[in-house]
Amino acid sequence: MNESAKKVFESPVSPRAKLLYLYLYGHANNKGRVISSYKTLGEKLNSTRNTLSGALKELVQTGLIEKENRLRKDGGKASNVYTICNWSHDNE
Repeated sequence: MNESAKKVFESPVSPRAKLLYLYLYGHANNKGRVISSYKTLGEKLNSTRNTLSGALKELVQTGLIEKENRLRKDGGKASNVYTICNWSHDNE
């Protein structure tokens, strides 16, 4: 595990936020970005939207990830984009 992945264990976030971070980290593209909906995250992590929302808030507030809301062309909500801050992936 590299330094950017280890940061989550040094931060004062909840175990649920750490699990979410590791999921996002593992699914990030070569730029550290993940596009995912609350529904998908909930299914993969067996979590409710409220639990995920709180965990994401923790990760954003501690500077571990950035969250970008996206909109469809019709103005409806689309899946969010999550970016791992200080992205570095040893397997690239």
